[in-house]
Amino acid sequence: MKYSIWYICICMMCACLAEPSDGEQWWLGKGTEQTIAVDSASGRLVHWVVRGEDILSAACGFSLMDATNGETDIPSLIRITRKPDQSIEVESWSRRLELNVTAIYSLQESGAILIDCNVTDLAKRDRAITVSFMADLRPSSWGYGNTWMGNRLQVERLGPGLGPNQIDPFSGHKQSQIPLGSLDDGRVNIAFANSMRKTRFFSYFAEGLDDGAARLVMKVDLGLVGETANFPHQADFQFALLCNDGDTGVRGAFQSYYRTFPDCFAYRSPQGGWALWVGGDEALTAALECGMAYDQWEFDLGKSMESVTKIQKAGLKAMAYSEPWGVWHPIRPEWLKENWKTAAPKPVCANSFYCPIDTEAFKRELANDLEDGTPSDRFPCVTRDFVAKVLLNTAITGNHDEWIFHAYSRDGHSFPWTPNADRKAWASGIIMVNSSPYLPHPNRYDLQLAQLEYSANILMTNGMPKLDGVYLDSLVFYLAWDYYNFNREHWKNATVPLTFAVVDGKAVPAMHNALANAEFLAEFRRYCDRHGYFNVVNTWFPVTQYNIGFIDTLGAGEHSGSGLQKAADFRTFRFLAKDKPISTCDYRLLEPNVTVEEIDARCNLALMYAIMPGTSNGWDRKTSVDKIRQVMPKYATLQRTLMAAGWEVLTHATVDNGGLIERWGHSAQDGLYFTVRNEGDKEARLTVTLPADKYPNAVFSGAEELLDGTPVAFEAQKDGWLLSLDIPAKRTQVLRLQQH
Repeated sequence: MKYSIWYICICMMCACLAEPSDGEQWWLGKGTEQTIAVDSASGRLVHWVVRGEDILSAACGFSLMDATNGETDIPSLIRITRKPDQSIEVESWSRRLELNVTAIYSLQESGAILIDCNVTDLAKRDRAITVSFMADLRPSSWGYGNTWMGNRLQVERLGPGLGPNQIDPFSGHKQSQIPLGSLDDGRVNIAFANSMRKTRFFSYFAEGLDDGAARLVMKVDLGLVGETANFPHQADFQFALLCNDGDTGVRGAFQSYYRTFPDCFAYRSPQGGWALWVGGDEALTAALECGMAYDQWEFDLGKSMESVTKIQKAGLKAMAYSEPWGVWHPIRPEWLKENWKTAAPKPVCANSFYCPIDTEAFKRELANDLEDGTPSDRFPCVTRDFVAKVLLNTAITGNHDEWIFHAYSRDGHSFPWTPNADRKAWASGIIMVNSSPYLPHPNRYDLQLAQLEYSANILMTNGMPKLDGVYLDSLVFYLAWDYYNFNREHWKNATVPLTFAVVDGKAVPAMHNALANAEFLAEFRRYCDRHGYFNVVNTWFPVTQYNIGFIDTLGAGEHSGSGLQKAADFRTFRFLAKDKPISTCDYRLLEPNVTVEEIDARCNLALMYAIMPGTSNGWDRKTSVDKIRQVMPKYATLQRTLMAAGWEVLTHATVDNGGLIERWGHSAQDGLYFTVRNEGDKEARLTVTLPADKYPNAVFSGAEELLDGTPVAFEAQKDGWLLSLDIPAKRTQVLRLQQH
């Protein structure tokens, strides 16, 4: 029923926005590739001119919906103001919904139109609000990037009622997997987009209308409450209008995105793979040969500190471990079984499960640790009293006021990091917390800094070098990135606006960890920059876009199955990361029964997107290390070559027979490489076409394949060049263009 209401909302919006206006038109961006005009009588966008073409078929603007009852409205103009920087501020309000909306349109150096918005609740009560912005586009052959194929995101032509697939990972909030939604018609490419450093629950979708017209929609879900000291009864958000050439598809939208939000893609960590617990001299030498760049240990335990010197001397970077989305804490097994809030704990993954636990009962359990000055069970840098207070200040609560315990081992055995003999047999697991640095102290952010500074002090005292970076583990659903937080005390300190949840069929304001954790990531990124650390994360979809803007190196999940990962997943990681280093943690690479052929196949798939496979749990096993040394060094060399050339989102190339292609190298003069993959089940001859108009002044004379030495047939034609080669099934090969 909820989505039926939403569809009605859009239809009403169309009717309202199509009304003619007779006000003065206020222009922004005249003379640039993208120009808009705001009507002074209505405050609506009446012209959106992209590369000389006005693409709107009707005026467009904001629509509001009260998610608690489905009531909708189009806000009416209060005032419009031209600011000194030439931006246009439009203030409007909805009498029916008692909401005020302010939008500031500004032109960016990248050519994007940035729209900064604020929604204020005039009724001053708890509100769950959906804000939408819609553009109805003139008739044309509009399409959107639905599947990521070949040299571009394949455009499917829109028919009536057809829209791109979306996911619903956050219990009622449909999301786009990428931070933009785009349409193109072969002449112009347009997009709505949001910065991955300004996280909100955005959703983008498109619909085909009659006679080839189309509609592009942005919506964002917001929770408005009075307790939020930084934005009482209000919320802000920001999105942008982007444009590019019409033949570039969603790749063109991403190119515009990179230009508009460059801060999301800054990094200062080395290219290479992530490794765990590489210790001996021979293993360190092998790790470097195999492309590893990082070696991670639990240095915050005060152990293995001498490894830092060895790791750095071997040419790798030493990283400290942390998992700041929860607090490890031992729980008596008998207490846990007595205080589960549900009869059947929710399984998460192998050997772990969520246990909603009785909050007041656990607070009484924590009272045993208050005022206890002995070192805590997981964190020797702080006391049990400190950890107990962190939990009291930061534990998230469900909608029934329960805390969430992520338990390891249903039988409650062997808490892995407990140094205290009297608690060795206690249950192992993590209490889920809000990691914001702005909660009352001590909080989880304070604990994060204590962990790092404890390691740093030991190293400094013993005359050893400082750590290079910090590893942030488990930016994934199974560590509460999918959880709402109903602890209203936490809402008071929020710097990221709330969203809403649906509880017992009703939309209510709520904090969500995927959004709130951005407060930690933003502040910790600043801390790392000040202290010379880089940071590496372990993440997976769909929360990647909520953290990648703040990190240096993307850890693309942990894998242990014998099957290959999906090429589409690796492709999405590359688009979201741009040039940032990407590494997997592939346990299979060092397992005793893995074959050399399996290792090669896994490395070969990752090479398609210059992702460096990382691995762990076996560097002390010589037979396993010897296997990867037969395969991984050549892939490491090619991965570094490709990343040094630089990934280009626009390939300016096509490949036939369903092949995949990516381009590396910014110009023909600087050197061009292409990774080409046969995703089919049989060997196939693939032909790459390079159009001459995309490579002016290039004089290509041939091409060579760098991985297997596969012969490449080269043909120069009047309008471009053809490169053909036979590629086995499920295999990537690397082409380098040669010039006269």
